[in-house]
Amino acid sequence: ASDDPKDPSLSEIGQTRAARLAVILERMDAVYATRYRRTQLTAAQVAAANGLTTSTYDAAMPVEAFARKLRVAHPHDRVLVVGHSNTVSQIAASLCDCNVEPLRDDEYDRMITVRIGGDGKALLLRNPGSRTERRRFQAQGGFPQAGDEMAPGQESGRRLERSEVQ
Repeated sequence: ASDDPKDPSLSEIGQTRAARLAVILERMDAVYATRYRRTQLTAAQVAAANGLTTSTYDAAMPVEAFARKLRVAHPHDRVLVVGHSNTVSQIAASLCDCNVEPLRDDEYDRMITVRIGGDGKALLLRNPGSRTERRRFQAQGGFPQAGDEMAPGQESGRRLERSEVQ
């Protein structure tokens, strides 16, 4: 079967990144992804590792409305949202009412964490787009980058990504 250029599958590197994402994101209570193949494939590994199914959200939904929906539906839950470069940082910013560095179109390995306290106040805990966070993340194995070689049969962990993992 050929890949649809308007809705492509994950590359081999993207598949490895998605697998590593699931290792990092244990004990999730909900997983959301847009309807696009890359986001669904990325989210599926985390959902499966947590015994969940992926809820699909409309990428065209206004980010403020989606953030409100998340706050109402999951006031005390750990939730993964797998989205796109043009919306993920905006969703995070809407959740925390703070500034979040925009994602680049070629940035497939960024995680943004927002913690919402019992009082409803939100905090941007870490922004792996920062140099310090990237170093810490890489020290833990990080995500493979385009051009990285993988040993035959190399086992990968599972991890989260910002959006489609390419």
